Amino acid sequence: MNASPSRCMHWPSLLALGLALALLLGLGTWQLQRKQWKAALLADIAARSQTTSPVERLPGGAVDAKSDYTRVRLNGSFIRATERYVFISVPRQSNGIGGPGYWLFQQFEHAGERLYVNRGFIPEADKGRDFGAPANVTIEGLFRLPEVRGRFSNANHREKNVYYVRAPMEFEWAFTTGYSPIRMNGYVDMSLQVRPPQASPLPLPLVGKITIPNRHLEYALTWYALAATLLAIAIARARALRLTA
Repeated sequence: MNASPSRCMHWPSLLALGLALALLLGLGTWQLQRKQWKAALLADIAARSQTTSPVERLPGGAVDAKSDYTRVRLNGSFIRATERYVFISVPRQSNGIGGPGYWLFQQFEHAGERLYVNRGFIPEADKGRDFGAPANVTIEGLFRLPEVRGRFSNANHREKNVYYVRAPMEFEWAFTTGYSPIRMNGYVDMSLQVRPPQASPLPLPLVGKITIPNRHLEYALTWYALAATLLAIAIARARALRLTA
């Protein structure tokens, strides 16, 4: 006596269905956990970057993710002839400045230590223009960890002074200049030159609201929707088998 078609197909189908549903639901739940983690991370970054009391010293000791986005206020002087240009393209701003250009990085000496400061955006045509080396200035900005070179990052053109990653170790092969040690484990994104005020709109600091996406709820709903779709297909298939049994 032959078994019914539905009984012949059910046990392996149910096993596969159960495994697939468990995987999809697990991925959805994992994304909800990631959403909570990202929300806590963004709150932590906001607390460091939007404080009204900037830290007046650079992070010391072991620099880690807890130091990233720390708002700092530093007194010191820019060093002439230390400019590095990092290629970027930014949306056109309300003052008309934007498009392809560069982040202008320049060494800044503070408390006997040099570090690179991203002074802001300049258009392509202004590469090589002398923006000076303001001395005895107070700047504010965000201390940032070096940008990690990605698989598709362009190769630097050192002979043209063009770089593609915001990382001091890519700007300098030597760790000292003969004057002061250069900090390699971070740089500062300048948001404001407090004293004296900057007369020219260039370089244009563009450090503003930090927009790190938190789309994990969207991802979770996608996995849950796939699980619901799979379950609906399985139910429809089971009904069809009953009708043909």
